[in-house]
Amino acid sequence: MKKYTYTDALSFAMDMIATAMQDTTDRTDSVYTEMSQCFDKLDALRTQMEKRATVDRKPTKKQAEGEGLKVQMLDFLKGKDKARCGEIAEAVGLTGQRCSALLSQLVKTQEVVKTTEKRVTYFSLPSDEDTVQALPGELGA
Repeated sequence: MKKYTYTDALSFAMDMIATAMQDTTDRTDSVYTEMSQCFDKLDALRTQMEKRATVDRKPTKKQAEGEGLKVQMLDFLKGKDKARCGEIAEAVGLTGQRCSALLSQLVKTQEVVKTTEKRVTYFSLPSDEDTVQALPGELGA
Protein backbone atom coordinates (compact mmCIF):
# COMPACT_ATOMS: atom_id res chain seq x y z
CA MET A 1 0.00 0.00 0.00
CA LYS A 2 1.33 3.42 -0.99
CA LYS A 3 2.08 5.95 1.73
CA TYR A 4 0.39 9.22 0.84
CA THR A 5 1.75 12.62 1.67
CA TYR A 6 -0.77 15.41 2.15
CA THR A 7 0.07 16.67 -1.34
CA ASP A 8 -0.46 13.19 -2.83
CA ALA A 9 -3.80 12.84 -1.05
CA LEU A 10 -4.95 16.24 -2.26
CA SER A 11 -3.95 15.40 -5.83
CA PHE A 12 -5.81 12.09 -5.63
CA ALA A 13 -8.97 13.80 -4.32
CA MET A 14 -8.71 16.44 -7.03
CA ASP A 15 -8.42 13.75 -9.71
CA MET A 16 -11.55 12.07 -8.36
CA ILE A 17 -13.48 15.36 -8.37
CA ALA A 18 -12.25 16.22 -11.88
CA THR A 19 -13.44 12.81 -13.14
CA ALA A 20 -16.84 13.32 -11.49
CA MET A 21 -17.08 16.80 -12.99
CA GLN A 22 -16.36 15.45 -16.48
CA ASP A 23 -19.10 12.83 -16.08
CA THR A 24 -21.66 15.48 -15.08
CA THR A 25 -23.80 16.43 -18.04
CA ASP A 26 -25.61 19.38 -16.47
CA ARG A 27 -22.98 22.10 -15.89
CA THR A 28 -25.54 24.37 -14.20
CA ASP A 29 -26.37 21.77 -11.53
CA SER A 30 -25.68 22.88 -7.94
CA VAL A 31 -23.67 19.68 -7.30
CA TYR A 32 -21.37 20.55 -10.22
CA THR A 33 -20.93 24.06 -8.79
CA GLU A 34 -20.06 22.65 -5.35
CA MET A 35 -17.57 20.19 -6.89
CA SER A 36 -15.97 23.05 -8.81
CA GLN A 37 -15.62 25.18 -5.67
CA CYS A 38 -14.25 22.23 -3.71
CA PHE A 39 -11.74 21.51 -6.51
CA ASP A 40 -10.55 25.14 -6.41
CA LYS A 41 -10.10 25.05 -2.62
CA LEU A 42 -8.17 21.77 -2.79
CA ASP A 43 -5.99 23.15 -5.56
CA ALA A 44 -5.15 26.22 -3.46
CA LEU A 45 -4.40 24.01 -0.45
CA ARG A 46 -2.17 21.71 -2.53
CA THR A 47 -0.25 24.73 -3.89
CA GLN A 48 0.23 25.97 -0.34
CA MET A 49 1.47 22.55 0.82
CA GLU A 50 3.92 22.29 -2.09
CA LYS A 51 5.23 25.79 -1.38
CA ARG A 52 5.66 25.00 2.32
CA ALA A 53 7.59 21.81 1.53
CA THR A 54 10.10 23.55 -0.74
CA VAL A 55 10.91 26.59 1.40
CA ASP A 56 14.44 26.58 2.77
CA ARG A 57 13.85 26.88 6.45
CA LYS A 58 16.35 28.10 8.95
CA PRO A 59 16.76 25.88 12.00
CA THR A 60 14.70 26.62 15.07
CA LYS A 61 16.33 28.08 18.15
CA LYS A 62 16.29 24.64 19.80
CA GLN A 63 17.89 22.99 16.73
CA ALA A 64 20.64 25.61 16.57
CA GLU A 65 21.27 25.16 20.27
CA GLY A 66 21.43 21.39 19.72
CA GLU A 67 24.19 21.78 17.14
CA GLY A 68 26.31 23.68 19.66
CA LEU A 69 25.65 21.03 22.29
CA LYS A 70 26.71 18.30 19.87
CA VAL A 71 30.06 20.04 19.44
CA GLN A 72 30.47 20.14 23.22
CA MET A 73 29.59 16.44 23.44
CA LEU A 74 32.15 15.56 20.76
CA ASP A 75 34.79 17.64 22.56
CA PHE A 76 34.04 15.75 25.78
CA LEU A 77 34.39 12.40 23.99
CA LYS A 78 37.79 13.41 22.55
CA GLY A 79 39.32 13.03 25.98
CA LYS A 80 37.63 9.70 26.71
CA ASP A 81 37.93 6.15 25.44
CA LYS A 82 34.18 5.69 25.96
CA ALA A 83 31.46 7.26 28.08
CA ARG A 84 27.87 6.60 29.14
CA CYS A 85 25.06 8.98 28.26
CA GLY A 86 24.73 10.11 31.88
CA GLU A 87 28.39 11.07 32.06
CA ILE A 88 28.14 13.08 28.87
CA ALA A 89 24.91 14.75 30.01
CA GLU A 90 26.47 15.77 33.33
CA ALA A 91 29.61 17.12 31.66
CA VAL A 92 27.68 19.20 29.13
CA GLY A 93 24.87 20.20 31.50
CA LEU A 94 21.96 18.40 29.84
CA THR A 95 19.13 16.17 30.92
CA GLY A 96 19.60 12.51 30.14
CA GLN A 97 16.71 12.61 27.68
CA ARG A 98 18.09 15.53 25.68
CA CYS A 99 21.58 14.00 25.71
CA SER A 100 20.18 10.69 24.47
CA ALA A 101 18.33 12.39 21.61
CA LEU A 102 21.45 14.29 20.52
CA LEU A 103 23.61 11.15 20.81
CA SER A 104 21.12 9.28 18.60
CA GLN A 105 21.54 11.97 15.96
CA LEU A 106 25.34 11.73 16.22
CA VAL A 107 25.19 7.94 15.91
CA LYS A 108 22.95 8.24 12.85
CA THR A 109 25.47 10.55 11.14
CA GLN A 110 28.29 8.20 12.26
CA GLU A 111 30.06 10.93 14.23
CA VAL A 112 29.76 8.76 17.35
CA VAL A 113 29.86 4.98 17.78
CA LYS A 114 27.41 3.24 20.11
CA THR A 115 28.50 -0.01 21.80
CA THR A 116 26.86 -2.17 24.43
CA GLU A 117 28.83 -4.14 27.02
CA LYS A 118 27.00 -6.22 29.63
CA ARG A 119 23.75 -4.29 29.11
CA VAL A 120 25.49 -0.92 29.50
CA THR A 121 25.58 1.41 26.50
CA TYR A 122 28.71 3.41 25.79
CA PHE A 123 29.47 6.09 23.24
CA SER A 124 32.83 6.91 21.70
CA LEU A 125 34.36 8.64 18.74
CA PRO A 126 34.80 6.36 15.73
CA SER A 127 38.19 4.75 15.34
CA ASP A 128 39.86 4.06 11.99
CA GLU A 129 38.54 0.49 12.23
CA ASP A 130 34.96 1.74 12.67
CA THR A 131 35.35 3.97 9.62
CA VAL A 132 36.59 1.08 7.47
CA GLN A 133 33.67 -1.13 8.60
CA ALA A 134 31.17 1.61 7.72
CA LEU A 135 32.50 2.11 4.18
CA PRO A 136 31.12 -1.08 2.51
CA GLY A 137 27.58 -0.17 3.58
CA GLU A 138 27.99 3.35 2.23
CA LEU A 139 29.29 2.08 -1.09
CA GLY A 140 26.33 -0.25 -1.52
CA ALA A 141 28.43 -3.44 -1.32
